[in-house]
This record gives sequence, C-alpha cells and structure tokens, in this order.
Amino acid sequence: MFTLALATIIVVGVIGENETASAESAGHASSEAAASSEQPVPQAIGTAPTSSPEPNDFVLTPENSSELATVLASTDYCSFEIAAFAAAHRGQTISFPGSIGAMAPHEGASTRYDILINAGDFSEASAPGPAFQFRDVNTTNDLHWVGSVSDTISVRADLSVTAKVDRYEEKSCLFLLEPVATAAR
Repeated sequence: MFTLALATIIVVGVIGENETASAESAGHASSEAAASSEQPVPQAIGTAPTSSPEPNDFVLTPENSSELATVLASTDYCSFEIAAFAAAHRGQTISFPGSIGAMAPHEGASTRYDILINAGDFSEASAPGPAFQFRDVNTTNDLHWVGSVSDTISVRADLSVTAKVDRYEEKSCLFLLEPVATAAR
C-alpha cells in the first residue's frame, strides 16, 4: 500500500515537472527518503521478511518490552493492567515462552479447541500472567507450527508463542490471542 502511494506521488511529481533533470532529481530524492525511512523489523519465527513494514509489525517480547514482562509476571489474571495492555496493543504481535494449561473442544467440536496458554514453563503449583487463550483453533493448521512438531499436543506442553493480541474479555478474564507461530520448546 505504501509502495503504491509512493509510486503515485512520484508519477504525479514527474508529470508536473517541466524539466527532465528536475523530475529525475525529485524522483531520486523521493526514493532516497523512502529507503532511509525503512527500518528492519524483527520477524516472528518462521515468517518471511516483509518489504514494507507496518507500525504493528514490531514484535513485543519480555526482553524488549517492560510492559509485557510485567503483564507476564502478574499474579492476578483479572487485573486492570492486563486489560489495559490488551487494549493498548490490540492487533500487535507479542512473543513469549508459554505452556498449555488446559485444552477443551470448542463448543463440542472434535477437531477445534479452546487452548489456555500460561506464561512460562508448565507448573501445577502456579500459573503466572494472563489467562491467554487460543479460541476455536485446529491444532494441526491454525497454530502455525514451526520446527519439529509432536504427533500430539496436550496440557503440560511448553511452547514458544508468537501471536497477535486480539482482546481481553473482562467477564471471563481471558486474554484472547490469534496464533502467528508456535514452536515446541
């Protein structure tokens, strides 16, 4: 989209110019400005680099976002801070180590599941962070597996999760995510 807009601006600028040298100079300056404004974007596991980054392409991790690190360490999965984080980062990609805390068929389906994701390694004693959920997903395709994958997926599995923030449901205290890339760890 950005490339199309830039091309349109350049074409209009070239047509409006009377002198060829001025048009070439303006086109050269425009392409240099566009090239200098592009910045590398961290990529999720298993994704191909993009040529025109969008503002939400930056992947938040506990290492580069103290806000995400705080949310992942929270002991109250119904806290206001989690709701505020979800609202502020809706549509943005986050990545963190997680584990499957629970799985249930989605509305009685046999191949679609609601998967509860906890922050960090699986533990029966504690589950810090939000109650993340992948809702109505097929475990074969929708999780976008990268790397070696087990024949089965179940509670206790430790994962590397990369997902887009969907929303936080205050009534259920569930923090909904859309899977981007999932890896066993």
